[in-house]
Amino acid sequence: MIGVMPCSGACNVGQMSTKAVVEAIQRRPGEIGFVCALGLPLQIPGIIKKAHENYTGHIAVNGCHVSCATKALESVDADPAASLLVTHVGGIEKNGDLTDESGLPALIDSVLAAVDGLGGREPQARAQE
Repeated sequence: MIGVMPCSGACNVGQMSTKAVVEAIQRRPGEIGFVCALGLPLQIPGIIKKAHENYTGHIAVNGCHVSCATKALESVDADPAASLLVTHVGGIEKNGDLTDESGLPALIDSVLAAVDGLGGREPQARAQE
């Protein structure tokens, strides 16, 4: 299973990172897991243990260039095998509107493609659903 951590930041791209990860998990239950964005940097033992033991690889979904999701994973030696930057997907721009979902479908596709790149489902298998 691939562990995916959204930044969950306080802007549109941070909130979209969470929405995209949740949708990816719903589309691929048992293949993708949600890594807690606060539990790792807060050094919560159970969450750190889960991040290390439950996933074969990690993906960071960063809303902006600050890269909080990547830094949180790195803080517990769970370096992400892939990092996505929401502002580099489909021309999504950072703003203060927490409800702005412009570009969300493209971001979900990017998360799923990153999962595939880490040994998730083969594209042909997905197409047969």
